[in-house]
Amino acid sequence: MKQIEKEVKSDKAVIGVVKIPVFESLKEAVAALKEEPALGLINRQNASDIMNTYRAGKTATASPVAQLNRLAKSNPDLQKAIEALVSKYAA
Repeated sequence: MKQIEKEVKSDKAVIGVVKIPVFESLKEAVAALKEEPALGLINRQNASDIMNTYRAGKTATASPVAQLNRLAKSNPDLQKAIEALVSKYAA
C-alpha cells in the first residue's frame, strides 16, 4: 500500500493536508478496511458512477453548448460565426 497526500480545501482555501492510503489490490483494501466497509464503499461509488453516466447522457445533449457543437461540426459557416463570437467576447 502506498500513501499520497491531498490538500483539503474549504471555500477555495487550503485548510490542511491528509494522508490517503492507495491500495494496490482488492485483497489489500479488504484486509485494511474489512469486508463490509469495503463492500459499502464499492457499492456507493458504483452507484455514483452509474448515476453520473446517466446524468451526462441525459443533460449533455440538451445543453445549448452541446447543440451548437453538434451543429457546427456539419456547418462550416456556423463554425466560423462561433469562432468570431468567441474571439470577440474572450478578448
